[in-house]
Parts: sequence; structure tokens; C-alpha cells
Amino acid sequence: VLLCQSAGASYALAASEELVRLLQIRVIIVGFGGVFPDSSGFHHVEKFFHFQGERDIYSRAAAFVLQSRRRADSALMRAQQQGRFLALSSGSHTHYGPEGYTGENWTEAVDTISAHYLQNGSP
Repeated sequence: VLLCQSAGASYALAASEELVRLLQIRVIIVGFGGVFPDSSGFHHVEKFFHFQGERDIYSRAAAFVLQSRRRADSALMRAQQQGRFLALSSGSHTHYGPEGYTGENWTEAVDTISAHYLQNGSP
């Protein structure tokens, strides 16, 4: 399980192919406010949980600016169609600062993850 925030999601995706190939492991990415392009890494992740704060302008802007992610034939869209990419709200977060993912209300995101696992089982 790779936990990451912001551009760390992009690094985790880029590393996933090599992690699977070299270490023969399952890769699960849990990203908070992920800013990432369409990537061949989506072909190699077992699950990508994309938690996005309702007030996170960076993560929302990335979805608009990085339009290749929204193409019907993109690796992200295929992962989403296969249930391997899940975009979930983590509450009323901003990207950084006291109201960011690792700020005062970070437990909202942890509660969201816990609720998903309780309702749906393992990824």
C-alpha cells in the first residue's frame, strides 16, 4: 500500500510497473488530493483510492488541466471501468494547511477509508 498526497500520486503510479515487475507485489495506492496524469501505471495497480477534498482546488484543477485522463481510451478510464480506480470524497478539505488532508480534520479521510472497507471488504 502506497500512501501519498498531491504529486506523490504521480510518483506512485510511475513506480507501480517496476514494483510489480521486480518485486512481484500487488500495488494499492491511497492518494489524498492526488495530482497525476494519465499513466500506464494504472495498468499495474490493483486498486487506486483517490480521496479528494471538497475544497481542494489543486486536485480539481488537475482533472481539468490534465485532460488526457478523461479520454475514453485512457488508462485511468479503463481502471475506473474495471473498478480499480475509485474517486471518493474525503470531506471538506483544502489541499494544504490546517484544513488540508494532514491538517486538523484528517480523521475524516481515515473514516472514509474505514467505511469503504467495512462496506466493501478488501480492495
